[in-house]
Amino acid sequence: MNKSLIELPNIGEVLANKLNLIGISSEKELIHTEIEDIYIKLKQIDDRVCYNMLCAIQGAKEGIRWHNLSIEKKTEIKEIIKCLK
Repeated sequence: MNKSLIELPNIGEVLANKLNLIGISSEKELIHTEIEDIYIKLKQIDDRVCYNMLCAIQGAKEGIRWHNLSIEKKTEIKEIIKCLK
């Protein structure tokens, strides 16, 4: 089943709207979009994109609360932000 973004963990109305603005409007689209690409596109529309937002998105991609992401995934997200700033 392809859920709407708002049905996914960590995704509220504000974040769902931002994802819609960059062309992601469903669970399927979110899952098939790399976190690096999401970061780059979000950064173009909102300069306040941060680590916590990317963790929330990654958690939604995995179907879990962002607090439960692996240490490796959290480190990967920090590296993405560092390299793409």
